[in-house]
Amino acid sequence: MFLTSPLNSKWLRVGAAKILLISVWVILMAQPLPHIVEKLCTVAQRPDTHGYSTSRGIPRLRRAISHWYQERYDVDIDPETEAIVTIGSKEGLAHLMLATLDHGDTVLVPNPSYPIHIYGAVIAGRRCVRFHW
Repeated sequence: MFLTSPLNSKWLRVGAAKILLISVWVILMAQPLPHIVEKLCTVAQRPDTHGYSTSRGIPRLRRAISHWYQERYDVDIDPETEAIVTIGSKEGLAHLMLATLDHGDTVLVPNPSYPIHIYGAVIAGRRCVRFHW
C-alpha cells in the first residue's frame, strides 16, 4: 500500500506575485512487495546491471516512465525530451529547480524540511523563504 497521493500542483496569487506550489510527497510502503523484491534480487545478480547508466537514463526506462504517466495521468511525455532519470529524489529535486526557476523567483520551503529543499534553491541561485506549517 502506498501512503501518498498523486503529484499536486497549483498556482496561487499573493498580491501581484504568481506562485507555483508543487507538493513533493514521500512514498512510504506499508510492506514490501515480494514479487518486486524477488525481481530486484535476480537483476542484482547480473553483472550488466552494475555501474552507471547514460546521463539521461536508459532509453527503455524513459519510455516506461512516459507510458506510466500516460496510463496514470493521461499526460503525454516525450521520453527523448521530457523524461530524465536521476540517481535519487534529492538530485531530481535540485535539477527540477535548476530547470524551472526563473531569475527573481522565490522558493517557499516548509520548516522542517530536507536540506535539499533549501540547497536546491541556493544552487539555482534563487531566494529561499522558510515557513512553518
